[in-house]
Amino acid sequence: MISPSSLVGAQGAETPGDPRGGLFKGSAGGSRKDTKDIAKGALINFFGALLQGMNLIRNRTFFKYYADFMGFGQKIQAGSYTLNRGMTVAQIADQLTRGDGKPIVRSITIIPGWGVDAIADYLLKEGAIKDSALFLSKAKTGADFADYYYISDVLQKGSPGQRKYVLEGYLSPDTYEVYTDASVDDIIKKLLSQTEAVFKEPLHARAEELGMSMDQVITLASLIEKEAKTADFSKVSAVFHGRLKQNMALGSDVTIKYITGTTRMALAADVAKELIQVIQALILMFVAADQIIRRLYRIRAAEPGARLHIGGRD
Repeated sequence: MISPSSLVGAQGAETPGDPRGGLFKGSAGGSRKDTKDIAKGALINFFGALLQGMNLIRNRTFFKYYADFMGFGQKIQAGSYTLNRGMTVAQIADQLTRGDGKPIVRSITIIPGWGVDAIADYLLKEGAIKDSALFLSKAKTGADFADYYYISDVLQKGSPGQRKYVLEGYLSPDTYEVYTDASVDDIIKKLLSQTEAVFKEPLHARAEELGMSMDQVITLASLIEKEAKTADFSKVSAVFHGRLKQNMALGSDVTIKYITGTTRMALAADVAKELIQVIQALILMFVAADQIIRRLYRIRAAEPGARLHIGGRD
C-alpha cells in the first residue's frame, strides 16, 4: 500500500526500458500487482511520477501528454487501486477514472434548516459516523471546540448549561468531502470552519450596528428560517426586529417546536386524552337530554303530521 505522500518521493524515479513492450506497456513482470492510494486533486505529473516510480508505466511525460490529450486528468477518482504491471496506460487510466478502487473520501450534504439531531441522524445513516450519541454529546457541551472564538463566546457568555446543544446553529449547511475514516471531531470541525468562512467581517460589522452578537444573529436567523419561506424571510425579519426594538416577545411558536422536538404544533398526549373524555361526556349528556325531552313531551317519530302530546295520554 503506497500512501499519497509517496507522490513526491516517486517523482525522480527512473525506470529501465522494457524491450517487450511499447510506450503503452507497463514494466516486465505482469503477474505482480501493486496497490496505490491516489489523492484526489493531485497534479497529473505527480500521478505519472508515482506510477513510473512503481514501474507501472515507462515514461511519466508520455503519461501526462496522454492524460491531457484524452481529457481524463481531472476525472481521476480518489480511492485505493490495485494495478497490474502488465496493464497498458489506457487500462490504468480507465481504472483510475472509473473509480474501481475503494473510496477514501465520501460526500455529505447538510441541508439548511437541519438541527443537530437531524444532522446526527443523517451522518449515522450515511455511515459517516458510527455513534450518534457521541456526536450529540459533543454538540451538547461544545467543550472540545472552544478553540473556535464563537464557540468560546457561547461557553463563556451564552449560558451553555441552558442550551439543548451549544453547537446548535454553528454547523454550517453545505456539501462536504470528508475522509471515510474521519472522526466525529473531524466532521464537526469541518462544519464549524465553514461557519467561520461564511460569517465574514461585514456580517460582524452589521451585527454590531444592530447591537447584536454573532450568537444572537444566528439564533434569530434560525427562527426566521423556520418561521417563513425563503421569499418571506425579509418580511418576517422586519417583523421580528420591530418587536425586538419595542421590547416585545417575538411570538414565534418555532421555539416551542424546537424544545419539544415536534415539526408541528400538537396537543400533549395527556391533554388530548382529557379533551377526548370531555367530548365523550358532552355527547352522552346530549343523548341523555334528548331522551328526557322525548319522555317529557312524548314526541312521536312516526309519520308526518304526528300530534304532540305534552304530559298526557296518546
